[in-house]
Amino acid sequence: ESEALPHAALDIGRRFGAAETTGVRINLLHREGETAIDNQDRTLTAASVGTDYRGERLRLSADLGYQDHRIDAPRPSVTPLGAVPGPAAADANFAQPWTYTDEAQLFGVVRAEYDLSPTVTVWAAAGGRDGEERNVLSNPSAFADGATTAYRFDNVREDDIVSADVGLRGDFRTGAVGHTLTLSASAIAIESNNAYAFSSFTGFAGDLYDPQDVAPPTPDFFVGGDLSSPGKTEDTRNRSLALADMVSLLDDRLLLTLGLRYQEIETKSYDYDTGAELSRYDESRVTPIAGAVLRFGEQVSVYGNYAEGLIPGETAPATSGGVPIVNAGETFDPYQAEQYELGVKYDGGTLGASAALFTLTRPSSLVAGNVFTADGEQRNRGLELSAFGEPRSGLRVLGGLTWLDAELTETQGGVNQGNDAVGVPELQANLNLEWDVPAVPGLTLDGRLIYTDEQYADAANTVSVDAWTRLDLGVRYDTRLFARSATLRARLENVTGEDYWASVGGFPGSNYLVLGAPRTLLVSAAVDL
Repeated sequence: ESEALPHAALDIGRRFGAAETTGVRINLLHREGETAIDNQDRTLTAASVGTDYRGERLRLSADLGYQDHRIDAPRPSVTPLGAVPGPAAADANFAQPWTYTDEAQLFGVVRAEYDLSPTVTVWAAAGGRDGEERNVLSNPSAFADGATTAYRFDNVREDDIVSADVGLRGDFRTGAVGHTLTLSASAIAIESNNAYAFSSFTGFAGDLYDPQDVAPPTPDFFVGGDLSSPGKTEDTRNRSLALADMVSLLDDRLLLTLGLRYQEIETKSYDYDTGAELSRYDESRVTPIAGAVLRFGEQVSVYGNYAEGLIPGETAPATSGGVPIVNAGETFDPYQAEQYELGVKYDGGTLGASAALFTLTRPSSLVAGNVFTADGEQRNRGLELSAFGEPRSGLRVLGGLTWLDAELTETQGGVNQGNDAVGVPELQANLNLEWDVPAVPGLTLDGRLIYTDEQYADAANTVSVDAWTRLDLGVRYDTRLFARSATLRARLENVTGEDYWASVGGFPGSNYLVLGAPRTLLVSAAVDL
């Protein structure tokens, strides 16, 4: 069975004035219809307008956009109950027909830059986003044989976000040493209104491989807030001040970057029903950043960097794995993350390659005794390799490989300490090839091969999903239609029709599986008007 998802897009841009100092660009997009997944409908409408001014010393820009994205019967994720069930058919849909997700966003940003002199520039920017998301979902939990249990989950989220950024950048020299000094300040305010409602956690039975429709149960078993008028549950204020100097030495062959950043994070959480304050923190910290790049001729460079940052603490969810969380709404203290990286790059013109070793830390969390805790640490260590270029005329290659060791290095009470993190494959690789067919000018064939290693599906590392490989093939033809330049494209994704669990994720205690996309044909035409 195949379905069509029509897509229409319009991109109009023009510059005005004798020196073309002013520009306007309008983008319109509408997509509506069934997807490659059975009985899943998707509607996407987006519009944006942008304008800019490029003067001799002054540069201005402003952008405004709107997007509304609705999916009816979105195929849900699956929580394994014990052993991982075999994947359903990639085009199958085990969503209930009454489920949906609808997200609308209105956003805008303005920016100004002014050159005080040929070497000194100041800038200021401000932006905002008003978003609303409404969902009626029913994500099944599945046993190894495919038998499922599920319940209904309704939720509403409204976000108001305002941000601002100002700064000054100057270039100067002290003898043979060059400097690029940057001073910047930023602030962001986020206010979120939320409400949720669950049907009975006893749920209703089903089958992953033979789904049946059921009447929608009433979501009155476990309720937080008012879905028609959600109250404020989160309020976050982040502020930072940063000073950095990029120093150039040895005729610009050695670049050093040194900087300090002051961060302040203030977060409050509120009860869904009463609006009473549940928890808060207000912490600040000064964190450093340091980096170095050493160039050996025009082709080889070696680099290294170290950075620290303050990450906002997690907030305990209302439920996890179909069980209410005792400390729902509690917000945890910020976490100081660290990152180290050392790499080498080679660019020979027709061929290039890079290699990088990195280590970074991030917070980890778990649920124990229906209590959410977030005072653990996850350490990710890895190696990234990439290659790119055009080894012969008309043949282009881009490929990469990432090896990653994600370990729970600190956990509450030592639970699962030393285990691998959920949903992090040790090895990921991809290879992209493009070939311009000599016999047909304008015709290009391309192929993409993606490999993802197995991933653990639980923090105890007792169950995992299998590794998977996907092949995509495409064709592009540059031609002229009605005396206009045109590009015709076609791509067949998942050529071999593999059925596979693509990824694992979720809150502790409710880790979920995401089914890979089915064989899908994408066809498009772009015409310059």
